[in-house]
Amino acid sequence: MASELCIAVVGATGAAGQTTLRILEERKFPVRELRAFASERSVGKTVTFRGEPITIRRIEPTAFKGVEIAFCSAGSAQSKEYAPMIVKAGATVIDKSNAFRMDPDVPLVIPEINAHAARRHRGILACPNCTTIVTENTFGDILSDEAAILAGSMGMLPSASLGGAVGLYEPVHGTAPDIAGKGIANPIAAILSAAMLLRYALGLEKDAERVERAVLRVLEEGHRTADIAQAGTNAVGTREMADLIVRALEAQY
Repeated sequence: MASELCIAVVGATGAAGQTTLRILEERKFPVRELRAFASERSVGKTVTFRGEPITIRRIEPTAFKGVEIAFCSAGSAQSKEYAPMIVKAGATVIDKSNAFRMDPDVPLVIPEINAHAARRHRGILACPNCTTIVTENTFGDILSDEAAILAGSMGMLPSASLGGAVGLYEPVHGTAPDIAGKGIANPIAAILSAAMLLRYALGLEKDAERVERAVLRVLEEGHRTADIAQAGTNAVGTREMADLIVRALEAQY
């Protein structure tokens, strides 16, 4: 079990602060002590956490002594004013406003996307807009489907996830269990993903260009897998398309 922490919520009386308290409680976050902060007019009032009243404190440096994580939910102006002070008191600040989202020295951490970025923080971490958090996968699917129209098929679209310690190269379309073993999948996205690996991970620009030219040559010759086949083109299967591209690549060496 994780060690319990001293947690502060700044802006605890507002909608974002109340949601933060609710999520901490619902997720059974390991809270040893919770300190609630809000504007001067709210000092002395209470909020509820785990069924217990928590008195609102005044925002001042001494009040954050011993705090390990502080969630700032009070707005951008307040975050800019208070976050450096809270960090100086020894806490790590997770800011929920837009105060630091464009600051190159503050990691903008998006759930399920770049959690590793949190490792380089200097005391403050920024959160994306709430709509970004809940729609990242939805819009990813929409964009990949719409982009497929430009290329003719998702089977034509390579992808690369860069920016971390290592890159991840894979076709946009992911897996297709329903057609596994039928020999009708388009291998071009996987092959072009390998070209991206050559270019961005290995620095082999000329080899990446050769792979791309090989794909283009085969397409110009009229060969097509089922997903992009048209009248007048030569329909081929997965293995045949891959073999054609390999031969076109080998011809360049």
